Amino acid sequence: MDRQAPSQRISSPLELPSDEDVMQLVDRWMQSFDGDAGDSLADPEMGSPSALDTMRADWSRFARADTEHSTPEPTLAQRTIRDEQLPLKANGLLITFLDSDGGSISLSQIGGRLRHLGSVAPRGSCASVETACREIGLPEHVTRGFEFIASWFGLPFDAANVRSAHDQLLSWGFWGLSGRELAECLQQWKRLSPDTFANYLTSFGIDVVEGPALSVRSDKQSVQGRAAEWSIATEPRLLAALARSGRVSAAQKAQVDVVLAHWVTPAMFRPWNSASNGDLLTVDVLKSARHVAVLLYLVRRHGRRAAARLLRRVHERYRPHDDGDAWLTALVRSLTSLNRDHDACDVLRIASSPELHEQ
Repeated sequence: MDRQAPSQRISSPLELPSDEDVMQLVDRWMQSFDGDAGDSLADPEMGSPSALDTMRADWSRFARADTEHSTPEPTLAQRTIRDEQLPLKANGLLITFLDSDGGSISLSQIGGRLRHLGSVAPRGSCASVETACREIGLPEHVTRGFEFIASWFGLPFDAANVRSAHDQLLSWGFWGLSGRELAECLQQWKRLSPDTFANYLTSFGIDVVEGPALSVRSDKQSVQGRAAEWSIATEPRLLAALARSGRVSAAQKAQVDVVLAHWVTPAMFRPWNSASNGDLLTVDVLKSARHVAVLLYLVRRHGRRAAARLLRRVHERYRPHDDGDAWLTALVRSLTSLNRDHDACDVLRIASSPELHEQ
């Protein structure tokens, strides 16, 4: 990866957006900010989601430059699942599993939608986010920033169906993966550990097929894609099975891998200022865990495209290694101007956390 130092360093005092700039920001972003909050499409300036098989190479190449300055998917027998033979019992929305893995899932129903809020946090005794990050080769400060956002602003590994957006019917895991990303995550788990995948999902009729696409088989029908999502989201026993599967270490590892590939890596390898002719990347500029955490918070909260639009104007004027406080102040000012007081408070909360102090 070729990188060069910026032609000049910013040394001028803090320059905040004028009132006219603020009004332009409001006009350009207010309409689209909410609509893009859960968008799963890659932004042209954010970069395409990194494929799982190239993500390690991306970070390894960065590590080398910084220092200098698949098992085939197994086939499972096709079989139908008879509803009455599922190894579980339901007492209202409390689902108790009768197989060797056991456990129970207590669902809730809000606004006519079933969901499981989750009970297995990313930070704990289960699969380590930090271990997965280090295995891939993320720098220490990126790992710390990501782990902080996953722990404080993410969801439990076994959360399911917590989204309400009409185009993202079913979500799962600590990042709320949905649609194709959800199917890719399950496919990654199936490759990592076909036995646990079969025990926790295939035996209940939930599978993933080439595409990848979610699939549900029962004695009544076999459906794929959005129809399969609908089947899981509206059937308590299937939703409980998906939720419980988030407690498996291989499933948690797959969740982390997919989030790193589709969200963290594209954000870090995005050009810092697309308006300039340089090739300075975000990973070249953000050298502290708190700055990485702020970036990933905005990406997690608003989606890749909306976060990229918000950051674009600030990145044209400030770089954290020139004046980190000015960069953060400009972000807070922009968020406040957009009536995003909650986000502005969260950015300040992240920046002041002792967990992100330099070690």
